[in-house]
Amino acid sequence: MENPNTCLVVDEYAEDWRKLRYVLVMGTAAVSQQGKRFREAIALLRKKYKQYNSMKLENRPLIIIKPLRIIAWKPLRTSGTVKPKESDGSIQPVLNP
Repeated sequence: MENPNTCLVVDEYAEDWRKLRYVLVMGTAAVSQQGKRFREAIALLRKKYKQYNSMKLENRPLIIIKPLRIIAWKPLRTSGTVKPKESDGSIQPVLNP
């Protein structure tokens, strides 16, 4: 892979901006189409999403993201400045209280 740097954003949009929130995962990516992790990921997807049982997921690549930095944000329930918090790349996102 020429440039493995990647960013994944998962957000929840609402017309009421007090309900907006997101998680931003920055890291490096690798593509896999074989191996133990590949087979385990497909098994987990099929367990969670029954419609995947009829699909040939083994023919599709898996993108593995190694998190280096995670930022999670949601509005504070009190007045004042809202700032995102960061983690050290662990899987647990850090959310404002």
